[in-house]
Amino acid sequence: MVEALACEVPVVISNKVNIWREVEEAHAGLVVDCEAGALGSALVALLGDPVRRKAMGRRGRNLVEARFTWQAVGPRMTQVYREIVADGRRAE
Repeated sequence: MVEALACEVPVVISNKVNIWREVEEAHAGLVVDCEAGALGSALVALLGDPVRRKAMGRRGRNLVEARFTWQAVGPRMTQVYREIVADGRRAE
């Protein structure tokens, strides 16, 4: 999913996919119920609207650059590791 967004390809995903909220908030694709009819309708709608696809694609790329690059994820991961080390607990 993230790879498609990075390539400026809008996505059609179900609301069961982990990043559905981010996609919906960024208007980077369509989020549908997890059923064939909803998926098919969304695909047909996007296929018939090249202007919308292009705009969603750009927003998807922006989403990836803001949230999913190493520059964005790295500092958050570093903080998580620091918190784990500072906690000092050991696995049992």
